[in-house]
Amino acid sequence: MDGASCHKNQTNPTPHSRALKAGIQAWLEEKEIWYDTSNTKAELMMVVRANKPKPIYRATEIASSYQHFVYYTPPYHPELQPIELIWDNIKDGIADVPASNMDAALGQN
Repeated sequence: MDGASCHKNQTNPTPHSRALKAGIQAWLEEKEIWYDTSNTKAELMMVVRANKPKPIYRATEIASSYQHFVYYTPPYHPELQPIELIWDNIKDGIADVPASNMDAALGQN
């Protein structure tokens, strides 16, 4: 599977630096991670980064529920994606016999 954002939707997200301080504190409390209440937002983010869990992706959870494994391909390697090979064949076929207008392209002659 490629690394598209829709495939990498996390089920256990961690707060980002743009999150509100109260949201960061709530996440730390939910995870039962100690922090000083007088910490600044930047200091709280350091605590979050130090305790960040390994990401769990929704696609992986769904596949696991059916006893399947998900392997993510490295970024910028479309040759490893079968759909890219299919699209390449389709585009070549269209380029070999170009249509004169949209009706011809859709096969409505």
